[in-house]
Amino acid sequence: MTKTKKSVLAFICLVMSIFFICSMSLPATAVSMVSDVDASVVSPVGVDSAGNPIDVAMSFADDSSDSISKNKQGGSSPAYAGELPNPRIVIGSDDRSYVKDTTVFPYRAIVKIFFSGGACTGSLISSDTVLTAGHCVANSKTHQWYSDFWVAPGYDGNRAPYGAVSNAQLYTDKTWIESGNPQQDWGILKLSKSFNVGWFGYSWRSLSYFMTDVWICGYPADKNDDRQWKDSGKILIDTVNGLNYRIDTAAGQSGSGIVQSENRIIGIHTEGHDNIVDYNSGTRITESLFNFIESVK
Repeated sequence: MTKTKKSVLAFICLVMSIFFICSMSLPATAVSMVSDVDASVVSPVGVDSAGNPIDVAMSFADDSSDSISKNKQGGSSPAYAGELPNPRIVIGSDDRSYVKDTTVFPYRAIVKIFFSGGACTGSLISSDTVLTAGHCVANSKTHQWYSDFWVAPGYDGNRAPYGAVSNAQLYTDKTWIESGNPQQDWGILKLSKSFNVGWFGYSWRSLSYFMTDVWICGYPADKNDDRQWKDSGKILIDTVNGLNYRIDTAAGQSGSGIVQSENRIIGIHTEGHDNIVDYNSGTRITESLFNFIESVK
């Protein structure tokens, strides 16, 4: 997509977004475009590395925790760069750009996921927890969990600088695995091995992310090189459960984090649209999903 076309499409989307928000006649603080807040509540299910069901009980974050900043309008868990050296790297931001050194934080905390259904991208959010898309852990058409996982942080052109792990507990939403609910297309892998490479933070908030600067980095299949590629842009439309943007992506980048400042993930890239809708989209981290992540990480 050319930069001129991107600019024109972004302007059109901006006008449509403003019109739609105004037509809702919402108060100034209620800028999110979906009012059904119950849609944001997750219904997590999971299996262990042998495929046995896990008794999943929602556990909510302790507001007094030093590592969590939380109030009625939002919450966040900070990123951690780890204790490894962080050499210099230069990356462009206009279109997808090749990440030259995946041993640099935060790129070493981005993981390549191979599994029985193909390949995806994920993000470490603790030393042994990966956040990704629901369709990267479970098939909503067959209602079955995927298997044969192989997860490697900082993977680069068939090179796994920090090794890999093949056993993990899997989590997704009940409505994803049963009916393919795109509003709950999220997945978590609880790895059997820890990686000392640092991890991303993550956040939720009730207010809009409209025009928030974000970036997405992952392993696009169209490049055919098993390397990380990155692009950046702005959130152009947001809903209770979704984020929409014109950031370039491709198959294989499903599960990539939608990352804002301070390396904090606010959503998970899940869909790339072509002729029907003119933007890519992802699953937003809601308060409910945030709390579940805190309970398992």
